[in-house]
Amino acid sequence: KDIIGTQSGFDVLGMDVGFKSGKLVVDIHSTYLDNVGALDTQLGDLFISVNGWNPNMATTGAHGTLPATSYDSAHNGGERWEYVVALDNHLATGGIADMYAISDPDKQIKLSYLNPGWDYRTDQEVQYMGGGASLAQGVWQINGLHLLIAIDADPLLNAWDGHSQFGFHWTQTCGNDVIEGSAPVPVPPSVLLLSSGLMGMWVFGRRRVFGS
Repeated sequence: KDIIGTQSGFDVLGMDVGFKSGKLVVDIHSTYLDNVGALDTQLGDLFISVNGWNPNMATTGAHGTLPATSYDSAHNGGERWEYVVALDNHLATGGIADMYAISDPDKQIKLSYLNPGWDYRTDQEVQYMGGGASLAQGVWQINGLHLLIAIDADPLLNAWDGHSQFGFHWTQTCGNDVIEGSAPVPVPPSVLLLSSGLMGMWVFGRRRVFGS
């Protein structure tokens, strides 16, 4: 259940996360960024945890028979995301990004969905649907195969529990290839240093064939 399009069109290759000059800086590397809108899909938003990353890495689940389909889905006891950086246009190449707190996931988060004729990972957090005030604003743009996001980090640092790493999650609206993991928090928080990369990052769903 990880089948839509081709690997060359939907592969998520990596993510780098850092804190620099008071901003959260994210670089998502994906072949999808050269195919935005393909097969009625859209860009996803960036989901963030400020109290660590605790996924459910079950090998079976209600959302499919292959192991990858049950990894950390929205309803199988996996990570619950507290913040999201939402893009202003999920079919554009750049624009404004806003940060929101997630207080009611069932009403504020859109999940990946199954279109007739395609078979791929469902039940993944993909986009913010609204219902809150913007906490910070930044910018985003697609540069080649990179989605670049820069936004004020103060809301995240203020909400940080003081000891956990941050967690991050991103995918397209089809959820065909999901990347999430944890990244170190700047220590001390007042010293914002660019990290060397997203530590513990996992890329889910490496099985990929042509869709039907």
